[in-house]
Amino acid sequence: MPVLFLTTRMRRCAGGAERVAVEGRTVRAALEEAERRHPGITEDLFEGSDLRAGITIAIDDTIVDAPLSRALEASSEIYIVPAMSGG
Repeated sequence: MPVLFLTTRMRRCAGGAERVAVEGRTVRAALEEAERRHPGITEDLFEGSDLRAGITIAIDDTIVDAPLSRALEASSEIYIVPAMSGG
């Protein structure tokens, strides 16, 4: 089962867990499953049905283009990379 690694903000919705196992054949399906099980976990990721600007997703340590439709394997690891800002 794929594993979703959670950002610090996402962890508050998952009882402090650093990662959660998720079902889904695509990244979108996995994120939807995570949201069903842990309401609010994806609130900072989406704008409508698309990822917010600046949100990057890596699968198995590789940043991917068009991540929401990317197919997952049972052993996939999904990482959320939020936008960084500051000066």
